[in-house]
Amino acid sequence: MNKESFLEKVGNLPSFTLSEVYPMFSSKGYASIFLQRLVRRGFLKKLSYGIYTALSDPFAYCTHIFYPSYISSWNALQYYGLTTQIPETITVMSYKKFRINGIEIIRSPFLFGFTKVKYFDSEIFMATREKAVLDSVVYKLVPFEDLSEMLPKLNGNRLEEYSIKCGKKNARIIGYLMDKEGLNTNKIRKFISGDRNYTRINFPVNKNAWRIKND
Repeated sequence: MNKESFLEKVGNLPSFTLSEVYPMFSSKGYASIFLQRLVRRGFLKKLSYGIYTALSDPFAYCTHIFYPSYISSWNALQYYGLTTQIPETITVMSYKKFRINGIEIIRSPFLFGFTKVKYFDSEIFMATREKAVLDSVVYKLVPFEDLSEMLPKLNGNRLEEYSIKCGKKNARIIGYLMDKEGLNTNKIRKFISGDRNYTRINFPVNKNAWRIKND
């Protein structure tokens, strides 16, 4: 197996593992050495232990390092035209915390609310509009005043259902932000009914019935 033949086989894959390609070689040890040489020469990138890509665009491979994973927060909001901000780092949600080549992978137990989208010749995974907003709340990635302006453009029922899946604290915050925009919050109100706990947050809030206070 020479370099040209190998790169022709893996060149369009978003990522691949040593275990997937070593049958092309005489041994797994030689395959590992071969890949290391291509990484050193700049033909491949090593994304994580035993995971590689021949692609140069991190958007094309960022959701193919770990599975499941998906792009969220500013990047997803920009993809949907909800913001003109162009973030320097690609934010990805997955089961593992990791950072590489301008990609920040945030460990999250809430791996739902994403879909497969076409990106040039690749397929990547992207949060829905509602999940991108919710992830931004949960992990404090976007100022809440910016998120408030986006809420009327979202599916309110879906946003409520997603927030309920993320627990009462996050549901309260979403409910408060939706309420400020005059949106229906009946599902969230029912979910937190009877809960007397307070949620403390680090952004200014008006007097409210959501039991939310400044930190």
